[in-house]
Amino acid sequence: MKKRFLTAAAVGSIFLAACLVAPTEPGADALGDCAPGQSAFNGACRQECAATSDCAAGLSCMNVGGAATLCLDYDHCGYVGDDTECSARDGYGGYGGPEDPYGTSYSSYGPSDCVGNAKWQVEAPSTDPRCGLPHTVVRCQRRGARCELGAGTTLDVADP
Repeated sequence: MKKRFLTAAAVGSIFLAACLVAPTEPGADALGDCAPGQSAFNGACRQECAATSDCAAGLSCMNVGGAATLCLDYDHCGYVGDDTECSARDGYGGYGGPEDPYGTSYSSYGPSDCVGNAKWQVEAPSTDPRCGLPHTVVRCQRRGARCELGAGTTLDVADP
């Protein structure tokens, strides 16, 4: 009985500690109710835009992936560059992206179960909305029963 009580107390302490530690920003899940004309991005509701003129002073209209453009105070665009290595992998994942804007290497892989070694590339924006330019890249991809390097494309996105 004493062992069960201690186990229950330990589990309860963990849940209590988790409740008391507040994150620095609310997560996107907590922001499902952004105001009309806003979308959740990196833990906050951000104004949607078509051009920088739609944004408040100090903000630029930036592509954050796909057709989504939001008012942000970021300075750069980024994209996942070329793979130079390619091999088979078990499991499923996705190419690294702006979630890690610090230039680290990525083990890039997709539903083809092939893994490459692309790295995050950062560049100055040159359009309005900023970012969203296409880049021709080399990607590790499945061709038949083999993983091989081949031509691919990607768009750059806002890079904090």
